[in-house]
Amino acid sequence: LARTANAGNEQSLYWVRRLERWGVTDSLLADVERKVRGARILAYLALDPKSKTFKWNFEWPDFASDAGPLPDRESMYALFVAWAISAGTAHKVKRCVLKECHKYFVGGPRAKWCSENCGSKHRVRKKRKLDKQRQML
Repeated sequence: LARTANAGNEQSLYWVRRLERWGVTDSLLADVERKVRGARILAYLALDPKSKTFKWNFEWPDFASDAGPLPDRESMYALFVAWAISAGTAHKVKRCVLKECHKYFVGGPRAKWCSENCGSKHRVRKKRKLDKQRQML
């Protein structure tokens, strides 16, 4: 969901922004429920021969046809929000604090940047600013 929002998909961006800004609200839950009501996604367990364990496989709807189990792509993004909420990861959706980046990502409580690159840029800029201030004194 965050990846498609970062790529500029407006429908995905709408859901991620709501989740990141206001968290899980009654309004969000009602809108997600309305969008995914009656959704049919085929999910089944299959044996993974490499790990010799069972894993869930999902068959996604074909959005090119009008006869798909979800009415539109926005419903698919709402379904991703529903899964994030049910998995307990909805509160981990964040936005990178680097001024020119602002990509969305899933991170822990102390995470501020979407990547090590953004964190490094921030620290280097902060150090250069401090060095410049020290030179002026």
